[in-house]
Amino acid sequence: MDHSAVLVRIADTSFPMQAAPGYVQIDQIIGDALANHRSIGSGRGRQLMRYMQITRIVVTLALSFCIIGSTSQEICAANIAEGRPYTVSPAAEPNYPDTGHRELTDGRKGAASYLDPAWSGYHVYKGQAVDIIVDLGEPATLSSVTIGTLHHPSVGIMQPTYVAAGISNDGQHWAVWDVVYTSLASPGEKDTPERVTYTLPRSPQPVTARYVRLHLPLEISLFLDEIEVEEARPAQASDSLSQAELPAWPRGDQFDLAPIGPYRAPGAATGNVHDIVLLPLYPPVRWDVQQLLPYVTFGRPTGEREPSGQDDPAWEPQDWLFDTVLFTPVATAPSGGFYHTSSSPGSVFADWLWLVDTYFFPDGPLASLDEAVAWAGHRLGDVEHKVKVILALPSPNPKQTEFWSGIDEDSGARQYFESKGLVIGRDSSKNRFTGTLAERRAVVEWMIDEILARWRQAGFHRLELAGFYWYEEGVSEKAEDQALVKQVAQVVHERGSRFYWIPHFRASGYARWREWGFDAAILQPNYYFMSREEVPSPGSAPEGRLSRLWQTAMLARRYEMGIEIELDANVIKDAELRQRLYEYFEAGDRYGYMREAVLAYYQNVNDIAQLARMPGGPGRKVYEDLYRFVQGRLESWRQAGRVVDGMGRPVAEARVQLGEAVTSTDETGYFELPALPVDEGLIAVSTPAGQVALIPLVRAEGPTPVTIVVRRQPEKVLFDPSGEALDGQLPPGLLTLGVQAQIVPERARPGVEVTGKPEHELKLVLGNSPLPFGSLMFNLPEALRDWSDWLALAIDIRLDNTNTPVTSLTIGVMDDDGNAYVRTLPTARTNSGEQTVLLPLVEAATGRFASNLVRDGEGGGINLKSVARVTVNFPATESRQEVVYLGKWYLIGYSGPTAQKGQHE
Repeated sequence: MDHSAVLVRIADTSFPMQAAPGYVQIDQIIGDALANHRSIGSGRGRQLMRYMQITRIVVTLALSFCIIGSTSQEICAANIAEGRPYTVSPAAEPNYPDTGHRELTDGRKGAASYLDPAWSGYHVYKGQAVDIIVDLGEPATLSSVTIGTLHHPSVGIMQPTYVAAGISNDGQHWAVWDVVYTSLASPGEKDTPERVTYTLPRSPQPVTARYVRLHLPLEISLFLDEIEVEEARPAQASDSLSQAELPAWPRGDQFDLAPIGPYRAPGAATGNVHDIVLLPLYPPVRWDVQQLLPYVTFGRPTGEREPSGQDDPAWEPQDWLFDTVLFTPVATAPSGGFYHTSSSPGSVFADWLWLVDTYFFPDGPLASLDEAVAWAGHRLGDVEHKVKVILALPSPNPKQTEFWSGIDEDSGARQYFESKGLVIGRDSSKNRFTGTLAERRAVVEWMIDEILARWRQAGFHRLELAGFYWYEEGVSEKAEDQALVKQVAQVVHERGSRFYWIPHFRASGYARWREWGFDAAILQPNYYFMSREEVPSPGSAPEGRLSRLWQTAMLARRYEMGIEIELDANVIKDAELRQRLYEYFEAGDRYGYMREAVLAYYQNVNDIAQLARMPGGPGRKVYEDLYRFVQGRLESWRQAGRVVDGMGRPVAEARVQLGEAVTSTDETGYFELPALPVDEGLIAVSTPAGQVALIPLVRAEGPTPVTIVVRRQPEKVLFDPSGEALDGQLPPGLLTLGVQAQIVPERARPGVEVTGKPEHELKLVLGNSPLPFGSLMFNLPEALRDWSDWLALAIDIRLDNTNTPVTSLTIGVMDDDGNAYVRTLPTARTNSGEQTVLLPLVEAATGRFASNLVRDGEGGGINLKSVARVTVNFPATESRQEVVYLGKWYLIGYSGPTAQKGQHE
């Protein structure tokens, strides 16, 4: 019997029913029914077939009447998106194009093959999305939207994480129509290419709109063929919803619409781990008691001398700190291969044996940790305290054919693998690793069993094995990689242990961590390591500079995950990175993960221990605040407000600084300083016009609004390049090191009236010296050494452009007795690049926020009555020249607050 498609004539256009979205595929339904009944006996079967044929004719006639008759709109619906224009971002890949931006609404659907030209292919970075907006031409009542996708995991063509549909009347403001989440079998279970469609909403209620939007976040590559928008029947139109009755489209370009839920909380399901610190096994660092105590306990160094041995760790414990320690290898194994599978060559068995041996050396990290906990327990009066341990499991690289290298270094290893059915020849020509799933599983299973056996043998008293950590930071799209993770999870659970994972931000498969068998997954924000250009500006949406941390928190709550805190040794000397770390703290308070989630703490090597053993300064303060964060009691807040001039007019691009936090005002004069847990200090404000102000910190709950009035203060000039008789020469007392310096006439600064000759500036060209900095030292004459009646040291600077990498300058002040006060002050990012950097002298006198050039230290402050030298240092590069212009150096005077509450000048 012929089962070709029924054709329906509309005007002069014929099209197959199965290609007409919104129509009942009568031929397919009847054909399937006939095929299912071919085996019925000749009498009843023939009667059924005749009945089906008659039904086909009747229904076809009814459909024809539906199409051309007066009741057609009551029975049928049409695809009103066909032929309509749309925008799509990003553009399709050149090899799988969307020719002329027509293919997604041209009525053509793709076969189950990516070679079919009906498919358009898209590939962007993970976590981004394909965003499509269809213009229907005029408002219409819509019942659904459908999009076709291709599912072919073995070639990296995956389904989106979800499909979100939105509607709009103006193409600018959007509402969420519905969201559908992918529910296909994971690639490890099903690898047959197929066309998959998603229809939204799932419970249709018509809406009225002109524009329809589809948002599809990617896993790997995404292939699309057709968008169909079905118009509602007139009988449904009276029930339609308007845009105002639907939820507003979420903020931000990268967002997720899954329901908000709880974080992965500490508890029995996670092995009662709360705060997990990562300790990398980096051979130059020896994880002995001395190194481990600042992680096991919060405390202070008892002296600056080197300890004589483990019996004298020079550490005074005050409280317990991290409850869980995760020992993990660095990426490069001893053989030179890699423990992860994303790089080649892969590690070999000798590397795996080294890792297990390293864990369990008699004086290795586990034994030292056990000793450190016991030592601290006696001093804290808590001798029963235990620390949990998680140990890393790498993944064998299937392309490493020489993996079995080193198998005979352990007498029991070959016997173990042979008991699992693997035959490993002693002849090197036969000693090949083929990378099968069975081989890879056997290697990981050996490591699990070996670790458990050695753990029992070691008999640690103060340690508890919480479980194992999967070293790979993503679960790839390959079927065998996903099957391996599931099988390893099964082995871990069969051994009565738990399985942990810390994927990077939006890593492949991160949202499916339960499918892979993990007991807890902790999401990396990766915010600390973003370039300065990638960090959002304070006023951007959503959440300004906290956008990445906000996104991470939302994803963690939507998929019930924990969150990782990240830092490295640069936090000691880089104010920008310190600010980012404190933003992790602030987000933890603001979004709740500080108290509610399982947390991991990444460090590059032993950076937290370095912070802990500093006698003072910003490095030690980071350690103390990290402790308060672990305790769940580091409250953050923000200082916000407006900057106006003496006439009450808003001042844009003013530089606003509190401690190490710096920002700029917007066109309305508004600013919001990043959160720093400081209780006192001065807010320093300066404008491109040379107006300045310093006010005491206003500490209160939430963003504390203040109005700061800036005026040109009384000043005492220390150095002015526009002074008399310079003639382009550097003045007496000014020394340069590592820079080329010259005095050049420059344009006047905005807002400053210039009479007579043009204003001059000191031009510094950085990058012409092998020194990693440029330095100017200004020796003060006797008449300028008494600063006791002044409020702040001010230096006018101008950056060449807003893209200059000069992100900070370091100001040092020294008195006649050699006491020095040094502060690194960030530069603001303003469009003009002009700013006045202020050093509050109360800080110089008290030593607050000191950062000595030789070592961090609190310092005792300087004598403001006998200031002898001012030093300004800039970062420099060898690879390229950077230009900084310095104008006037001067002292500014006191100015008290006005009578109006909340206003200062």
